[in-house]
Formats: sequence, C-alpha cells, structure tokens
Amino acid sequence: MQDYHTAAWRVASCPSPMSPPNYAMFGTGKIRLGICCMAKKQSSKPMLEFLSRIKASGHFEIVLFSEPMILNDPPESWPRVDCCIPFFSFGFPLDKAVRYAEMHHETFFLTEPREQAVLLDRRSVYHALVRNNIPVVYHVICDRDDGKTPTIEEFENHIVINGKRVDKPFVEKPVDSEDHNIRIYYRDGKGSRHLFRKVGNKSSEFYPGVNNIRTEGSFIYETFVETSDAQDVKVYTVGIDYAHAESRKSPVVDGEVQRDKNGKEIRYKMPLNEDERQVARKIVKVFRQRVCGFDLLRTEGQSFVCDVNGWSFVKGNTEYYNTASSIIVEIFLEEMQKRGLSRMIHDRPGKRELKGVLALFRHGDRTPKQKIKLKTKNAKIIEKAFGSEPGERNELVMKGTDSPTQPLTSWMELFAELEKTESNPADREKYAAICCVMGREAEGLKLQLKPQSYTGELVVNQAQVILKWGGWLTDAGRMQARNLGNAFNKRVLRKTDGEVPCKIEVFSNNERRVRNTAIEFAVACEEDWQVSSLNGGSRGGDICSSLDDTEKAKKSIEASKSLIDRVMNIGDPNEVQQWGHLPGLEAVCQLKETPKRAMQHCHRLMNELIGHIPEDKNLHREESSALVRQRWTKLAEGFYCKKTEVYDTTKISDIFDYISYDVSYNQEALFPLDLYPLFELAQVLNNFVGIGEYGLTPESRHLIGAQIIIPLLSQWEIDLQELATLEEPRTRLYFSSESHISALYNVLYNTPGLKSPFHVVADPIHLHYLSHIVMKVYEYSDEPLTSPERLQMEVLFSNGIDTNAFGIVQDHHVSSLTPMIRIHNNLAASDFEKIVSEAHAIVEETSLANSPSRDELFLKMQEEKITMLQLEERMLAAQKLDKKRKAKEADAEALKANAAQQQQ
Repeated sequence: MQDYHTAAWRVASCPSPMSPPNYAMFGTGKIRLGICCMAKKQSSKPMLEFLSRIKASGHFEIVLFSEPMILNDPPESWPRVDCCIPFFSFGFPLDKAVRYAEMHHETFFLTEPREQAVLLDRRSVYHALVRNNIPVVYHVICDRDDGKTPTIEEFENHIVINGKRVDKPFVEKPVDSEDHNIRIYYRDGKGSRHLFRKVGNKSSEFYPGVNNIRTEGSFIYETFVETSDAQDVKVYTVGIDYAHAESRKSPVVDGEVQRDKNGKEIRYKMPLNEDERQVARKIVKVFRQRVCGFDLLRTEGQSFVCDVNGWSFVKGNTEYYNTASSIIVEIFLEEMQKRGLSRMIHDRPGKRELKGVLALFRHGDRTPKQKIKLKTKNAKIIEKAFGSEPGERNELVMKGTDSPTQPLTSWMELFAELEKTESNPADREKYAAICCVMGREAEGLKLQLKPQSYTGELVVNQAQVILKWGGWLTDAGRMQARNLGNAFNKRVLRKTDGEVPCKIEVFSNNERRVRNTAIEFAVACEEDWQVSSLNGGSRGGDICSSLDDTEKAKKSIEASKSLIDRVMNIGDPNEVQQWGHLPGLEAVCQLKETPKRAMQHCHRLMNELIGHIPEDKNLHREESSALVRQRWTKLAEGFYCKKTEVYDTTKISDIFDYISYDVSYNQEALFPLDLYPLFELAQVLNNFVGIGEYGLTPESRHLIGAQIIIPLLSQWEIDLQELATLEEPRTRLYFSSESHISALYNVLYNTPGLKSPFHVVADPIHLHYLSHIVMKVYEYSDEPLTSPERLQMEVLFSNGIDTNAFGIVQDHHVSSLTPMIRIHNNLAASDFEKIVSEAHAIVEETSLANSPSRDELFLKMQEEKITMLQLEERMLAAQKLDKKRKAKEADAEALKANAAQQQQ
C-alpha cells in the first residue's frame, strides 16, 4: 500500500481543521452552513466525520435541512444560509435545489445544483468529457428516448448503431447514471457479465447464454478495456488542488468482492501521474463540483475516465477526513471574504428610506472583432468609390444596417466579379473572403474605402478597402443580459421591506453591442416596472457621451501598454524578477519561466490550432472554416515578428477573445485538438495585459480611471442631487464597455483619504462581460438635513459572467453569473464627493504639470536599465522640483494679486 501523501495530491498546503485558519474572524457571528441532502446521507458516518471537523473550526453554525422540509416545502421557505452543501441521492428533489440556488445568488454553493443534473445522464457526462478533451473510451450512443428509433445491426462479434461500429468485447451502460445494471458482451458467443451494486460479496454475475444486447431503453456502448492488474481506480477530489485515489479489484474479474478481516472492501491508495492530475482539475472545473468522484481505467500507459459521480467520500480514512474537511473550511472562508457578508461590513443603525439606484454595467458576451484590409489600384473600385474628377476625397463609409441595401449589394457584386478576374492570388483570396462575409453578415457590418494616393492631377489612384464585422452581442450574450435583468429586478429593485423604485431610466453608449445589452436587460424588467425609452429622451445625448469617450486617457494607456510590451518580451529570468511586483506577472511566470517563453508557447499552440481547422466546413453562425483559418492565421502572424523576434502584446486580448469564442461555439468542430492549454495560457496572459492596460500601479490606475470616468462621475453627482429632492425613488442604469467599468472600479479602490474604505475583493481585477457596480442610495432621516451623512450609499459589485468556458451547460454558460457582493455598506455623500474631487485633482495636476505618469517612469526605468531604488530616487527628486515649481507659480500669482490691489 502507498503512503497517503503519495496517493493524495495537493498543490496548496492546508492547516489542520482544529487550528485557527489564517483569516480574521467574521465579526461576532458565525457562518451559517446549510446541509441540503437526504436524511440517510446527513447521518452517514463520513458526513458526521466531516461535520464534526468543520464545526470544530469554530467558524460555522450548521443548519441541517430536514428531509420532510426538502420533500414537502417549497424552496422559498427553506432557510437562508451563507454557504450550502447540496447533493443528490435517490429521492432527492434536485429541481427544488436548483430553484433554491437561483433564488439565492448571494449564497455560496460548494457543489452547484444545476450541474448535478448533468451527472444524472451518462450521455451528458460523456458529451462534457469529449467537449473538454478529457480522455474517454471509444463509444456510441443508442438513444431510444422520446420515440427515437436508432438503426441497429447486431452481428456475432460486433454491432453497428446508426452507421457506427463497436466490436466485442464491449460494455453496455444505461444512460441513467443511477442505473448500475451494466453488461459486458464477449466475442464468439461466449456470453456476458452483468454488473450491479454490491450485494453481500457479489458485484457481478456471468451469463453464458446471454449474447444479444438489450432492445428497450437507451444505452452507451463502449469498447471494453482490459485494465492494468485487473484493478479499477476511484478518484476523490476536494477543491481543484486535491485528489485522493484508491484502487480495488475490478468487478469484471469474477464478481467476488475482496474484503479484509473486518468485512471492509480492500482498497489500495494509488498515486496519480501528472496527466491524471490535470484530468482531476478539469473535471472539477467542467462539472463545477468541488467535492466529487470519478472512475479511471488504466491500460497500456493510458488512462480513460469511464464515470463521473457527484458528492463522493473516501470511507474510513481519518487522515483523508482531516485534510479534506480542512480544505472545505478554507474554501468557505475564502469565499466569505470575497463576498463581503454583512458580518464583515457592519450595517449603519438608523431609519432609512431608499431614494434610488445608480448602476454601471459592461456589455454582454460578444463575437470576435474582425477585419479584412486590401490595398488596391483597381480602376473599378476607385471609380465607384471616388469618381474620376480631380480633387481630394473623403473616406467612404457604409454600414450594414444603417445604409440602404442596394449600395452594399452592388459592392458585393463588384467584389464577386473581381474575385473571378483578379490575377494576384492573395488579393483574389481577400475578394472571396469579403464576398463571403458580406453575403453572410448584416448586423455590425462596416465597409470603408480610404483614398491613399493621388495622381499629379489630384485624381485618386490607390485606395484601401477595409471590411469590419463582429463585436456584436451573441445569442448567449442576449440571454445573459435578460437573465441579469431578471435577477437585478428581483434582488435589487424589489425588497421585502417594501422598497420599490417606480421608474427605471436606461442609458447606453452608441456601440451596438452595448445598446443591445441595455435593451435585452430592460426587456427583463419591463414586466413589472416602467422603463423609459433607451437613453432617456432629450437629455440622453449628453449622458451617452459620458459613456463613450476615452480620449483623455489615451496617452496614459499607451504608456502602460508600452511598458507591458517591453516587460513581456524579456527573455532573461533574472531581469524579470525586478518586475515581479506588477499585478498578474507572477502568474505568467509560473506557467513558463519568463513572459516571453509563455508567449512563445502560446504562439506554438495557435499554430497547432490553425493546423487542425477542418476543410470546407461551416462552424457557428455559418462562419466558414476558411474564415476561421484566416482570422487565426492573421492573428498569429501579427502576434510575432520573426525579423525582430518581438511579440506584439496588444494582440493578447484578441487571442483570448478568439479562443474563448471557439471554445464556446466551435470546440466540437475543432476536435480532437485539446483547446484547454491555449485557453488557460491566453487567460493568464490576458489577465496581466488586460489589467495592466488601465495602470500598473495604484497611482496610474487612479489616474487612468479618473481620465475615463470623470464625465460619468459628474453625471452621478447630478443624479444624487436629483434623487435627494424627489419624492419617489428612481433607478438609473448606465451601460458601457470594459474601459468604463474598469475605470470606475479603479477610481473607487484607489481614491485616498476616504473615511471608510471599500472592502477589497481583488485590486486590481479583470472585469468580465456584464460585470457591474451598483449604488443603492438611502436617506437617513435621523441625520440633520444639512448633514453630509444624511445621504449614504450601499455599494454592490459583481464580476459578471463566469469565464469558465469549459463548463458543461449546453447554452454556453448563459446562467453563470457571479453573485453580487457588498463592497461598501454606508458610503456617505461626502465621501462620494471626495471621490469625484480627487479624480478631478489628479487629472488636473497631471495635465498642468505635464509630468510623466508612474507607468511612464517605469517604462524609462526599463529602457535605461536602472534599478527600482534609483527610480524611486528620481521620482522623489521630480516631486520636489514639481513642488518648488508650483510654489514659485503660487508666489508669482500672489505678487500679481498684491500689485493689482495696490493699483486699485
């Protein structure tokens, strides 16, 4: 037998459950932990072992959901808890648990109820395994559900189902995961073995005369695998970084269960290899079950997953109970810190009245942005776009939904004609691609023609054709926006104490995907609330501009991008170390020794993907395989310059966009390539680059955020003044892009000198689709009318859509919204005014002094190869000079003022 620590694998160390974890106590109260399962499971010895250890940690109040309540009472009446462990067993009403989870987004569920439903159907399990490139044995599904009649041909040594052949010996599994009546059929009419749940010392029975497959019900047929040493491997996971594995005698041998002298089934602890550990990580992520089990078949150096279970425990292993319960405690405490429960942020006493709600949202899931560029001297294109008369010409722009159909149709006809007559193969391919896109897309399509050069007579003789498309809301994005609108309606706008904002105003910037997100969100609210027209009528135009402009931050953002570009292209590990303080860089270096090596690996994976794109196949939204190959090829070519051996880090966000999109919508078509390594690497790279673009230090994040968000902050100041005077509360919802939600988040978290700081979720943080910040404005009537404390805000935050693109939900993680957490309970109006004034101050100071931002100084440090200490010395010297300059200017202004007074 193996030592436990050899058999069980864990990346992160875990404290003993009896010793206090490294977390502050959550006020004087305890975390309410709900156990939602059948009575038999609640009272089982493994569950009692876990609960005794969790309770001994001193942080939890255990709330047992009684079986009669679970079976007979509606989920609306079930107790509210902070954390919950729900899991299915026979008779458990999983649909009610799903409804309970949907009603309580603020509750953390250790095992997600919705995804547990997938585990009940082996077809869904296998589909998820295949979709996420987790190794499974060759199999065919025989589906007779809902009146389906598959084509079945049965021969002595093989069967053919819907044209797919499976040779004997093969395994016949019912699609119902709770049905353990599994059969193995042998070759040459040598019978079959029937497996079942253990009865005494028997786990299977041999039937020499049963050679034909079952003719009723739905089944999975898979190739029978001879396992190493006739052993099955059971793996038990707890969290993403821990797995315990045991082997037992396979029931296919003779059906006799091996037991020790105490009557327990004999099992041996088994070490997992690195590939199996990666499989364990994937299964936890894919099925969203932090505690689960799965079965492995080991054969000839390979391992295959043959079953995935829900909540599973190792039996009779004290050390496992200690370690696993400690991990669960750690997971709960980390989640409670992230969610900022009321016990961590104390409620302000006093009578209050809701005055209104202000909120900013990022748009929903979108398609990748794409474009085709073509330089041409073709006379037909130039004549059609600019004519033949002399004189300077402006750019010609046509949009798919904003222009009459005929102009774009006539252009497509011209490009189709040129595709046939063009002699240059590269240009001919681009004309074909342009025709393909124009014939397929409409929404968001944009055709631009720019004059590039003129003859001596000022007649255009060269032009650039640019076709842009993509970046619009996906079907999943629309549904996500509706789901969020529905959840927002129920959890923010409707409260049990009678808070009812009577009117909702919705404002959006002019980007199509943002406007469509706002429209879909408003549709979900419209059933119960009066929703004003989008952008609120006459005053909407000014507000729209506050949600669009990022021009003032352009210089600062470019400085951050330049620094990121230089740091990411460092190939020397020693040189990288001095930049380890930059947020997100450490995670990049954990994957590969240096950022440059990580990008090299990313580039290799991109080229591998390009090689696996199928020929002549339409993918999602009828995108042709040629267009998919073209967008990935163009991106790979632009990402790395062979001549300079430098990677363009501005392409990383596109890489993550593309791989996220293809994982969600095109993964099956790109099978058998495993997309997970590229997705994981691109996500880590993008977390560093995406965060860093908006500032690499607290000071630069505050500056860039202020440069972007000041117009909206100023608008919210006006809104607050209006809300204070209105008798009926109002809700004003603002929709914009990543730049604005990142800017608001960074300004809130980096404003100095607030009386009460924000509860830190993560600073900085990468904000996903539909991330949002909500301010509920209250008036405290026990404060004087003139008091700056009379108006206070409860600030809520959600990071939007869960980015686990390898999830199992069939509608592309539509329902995966991260819960809204409270990051400030009583932000006074005076503190909000300080946030606005500090934002103005840092922007004005930077513009007046014309001094470099901290990121620009970091960039200089990298260019000149100076140390951090030398940089700090330079910055202090620069600050002293700046103070002296400002003092001189102030003295000069004072002298002028005195002189003016004397003259008077």
